[in-house]
Amino acid sequence: MKLEGKIAMVTGAGGGMGRAIAMRYAQEGATVAVNDIRSDHAEKTVEDIISNGGKAKAFSADVCSSANVNSMVDDILKAFGKIDILFNNAGILIFQRIIDMGDEMWDRVIKTNLYGSFYCTRAVLSKSMMDQKSGRIIFMASVSPYVGGPMVASYGASKGGVVGLMRATAKEVAYLGITANAIAPGYMVTDMTKSVYRGGTQKRLEEKIALGRLGQPEDISGAAVFLASEDSSYITSHVLFVDGGSI
Repeated sequence: MKLEGKIAMVTGAGGGMGRAIAMRYAQEGATVAVNDIRSDHAEKTVEDIISNGGKAKAFSADVCSSANVNSMVDDILKAFGKIDILFNNAGILIFQRIIDMGDEMWDRVIKTNLYGSFYCTRAVLSKSMMDQKSGRIIFMASVSPYVGGPMVASYGASKGGVVGLMRATAKEVAYLGITANAIAPGYMVTDMTKSVYRGGTQKRLEEKIALGRLGQPEDISGAAVFLASEDSSYITSHVLFVDGGSI
């Protein structure tokens, strides 16, 4: 198992890609700190990990709050003593035209996707990884800032910021042996996106994808393990596209 003995913190792991990543990390031997703002969803992921022979514990916190994140990381360290892997997955996607998007909605997307990743990264680095002189930080990016598209300005802007944050993090902590990378999913089917794939939309999108299908949450998990493991020890500041060949 590639992650035996590691402690992994996965945000937004109550569903979708975060849940798939948490489940796969546990299968690879990691003990998983499962975060989600929805405590019942986090607990369900933990129950499923444990029922499959893995180890996990739920930590409910809103990543939009630096105080909540700091408290959660403290609780994880009290429970497990260290954090070896951080996967910044928590995020939201709101489909809205630029001219219709109010300040509050824009702020919500940026706060969750970008600020949340920053708060978690800062807390885990300062409270665990820098003292350990080791760690893997993985950010959930997207193809969105690379290809653009209507109705996703706030999401694309937030994920473009995530890539910038990842690359700065990678260069800042590389001297300690800590790596930072990002995964950029393509068109994925999750609870957050499935409402979009209606009518002929799914067919039109599949025609743009070389592999001819939309991605599933489990398609991300292999890349997530790779970037968290020793197999990627000489890879940092990299965006790994998991998009079926859509760009």
